[in-house]
This record gives sequence, structure tokens and C-alpha cells, in this order.
Amino acid sequence: MSEWFTKYTEKDYARAGNKATFTVNLDPGPLEQFPHSMEPQLRQLGLPTALKRGVVTLLSDYEVCKEGDVLTPEQARVLKLFGFEMAEFRVTIKYMWDAQSGRFQQMGDDLPESAPESEDESAEASGEDDC
Repeated sequence: MSEWFTKYTEKDYARAGNKATFTVNLDPGPLEQFPHSMEPQLRQLGLPTALKRGVVTLLSDYEVCKEGDVLTPEQARVLKLFGFEMAEFRVTIKYMWDAQSGRFQQMGDDLPESAPESEDESAEASGEDDC
């Protein structure tokens, strides 16, 4: 089971604060994938757009991001609108519940041997008292 989770990854859209994994430049011309009602939103995101005969048109070259840049919320939104997936979703199992012992068992190398099952147990282990 853990092998499947280790190998499982899925592409996702980058969020603000992520680093750009590649440079994205948009060429001028019609953006027919967007309805005319999206033009103000695209302009608000910083794209040089205008409506020409009812078609959203990019007026000049536009660099969305450079490889290695930390993405702003606006850049992340533009990348998503244009379908550029820069993030990778993966599952990392750190602990697994062991029903026989009633404890969590460590699954990774960088974690302590086992985690306490409750706050009370953790207080007992560290010598803390609620009183």
C-alpha cells in the first residue's frame, strides 16, 4: 500500500507562493478560449487585453512568470486560466495506525519512533501535569 502512495503523483495548478517550474510567455493575438465577459478580469490580472470584434485579444507579448520566480496570486490565477500546471500533488504517509498496539507507527525516516495517541499521553510522557 505505501508503495502505491509513494509512486502516486498528479499534476496540479500552482498557488501563490509556489516557485515557477518553467517560464511562461503569451504571444499577442486572439484569446478565443475566453468569452468576451472575461476581458475585464484578464485586464485586472495585468494582461494587456482589449475586445476586438467581440473577441478577447492580447495586445502584446506578456511574460506571466520566469522559472524560479515565487508566484503572486495574480500570476497563479493567469497560469490556471491558461491551463499551465506547475505543481505536483503527492501523498506522504508519515504515520500509520496500528490497531494491535493502539499506537501510531512511524512510516518515514525523519520522524520519531511513534507518536502519542492523545494529549494526555503526551503530557504523561513529558512529565507535564494539568493541575
